[in-house]
Amino acid sequence: MKPIQSIASFLLLTTFILSCKSDRLSNVNLELDERYASINSIQTIANCTSPAGQFVTEVNSKSDGDCLFIQNNDIDSSTFIAHITPDNIGFILDENHAVLDTLSDKGIEMIKGHEIHRIMTSPESFYNDIRYNKTEDYLGTTYPVFSAEDGLNNPIKIFYNPDKKRLKKIELVNPLDTSQIIEIVNNTWMNTSFGKMPKEVDIIQAKKDTYRFSFIKVDVN
Repeated sequence: MKPIQSIASFLLLTTFILSCKSDRLSNVNLELDERYASINSIQTIANCTSPAGQFVTEVNSKSDGDCLFIQNNDIDSSTFIAHITPDNIGFILDENHAVLDTLSDKGIEMIKGHEIHRIMTSPESFYNDIRYNKTEDYLGTTYPVFSAEDGLNNPIKIFYNPDKKRLKKIELVNPLDTSQIIEIVNNTWMNTSFGKMPKEVDIIQAKKDTYRFSFIKVDVN
């Protein structure tokens, strides 16, 4: 075979392989570990680092939509507590869990964005109109990407790993500043009786500020 014919054959073969891979990735459904469907509640505690310092985040998340969020900030020794009811009404609480104020819709969406484990195991509980959109490369790997909308009708991108039936990354609009994109990236996973759960997660705000959540407790029921 002449060299130019060999090169042409190689290019055709490469194009065929890439085309087959693209077709495989584009014909996928968002199927997660079937054990996730049995989850009723998830309680997590994470040691967190940010550009401003360290803090601890505790989230108690239930399948009916109830969520208790507690964040202890080491920087100024403050504590922020919020509760979202199954009816999607949000309250700011004091340390005795008495109501101090109500949360705005944007505030509710921001708190719900911290329910990382429930988002990763039940995205349909948080996002509407989930549908396949395209494939996209992220850190050298091609992922099927699903589009969706959050509770404020802001666009969502879900990066799905079909081989492991897990979510790699979610991109969402910052509900408090819609000019910013927030990325929730699952770096490592842990084993539980309900399947793999995120262990270390990066939340990247506006492509420059990284908040790392290292989970020291993940109780799944």
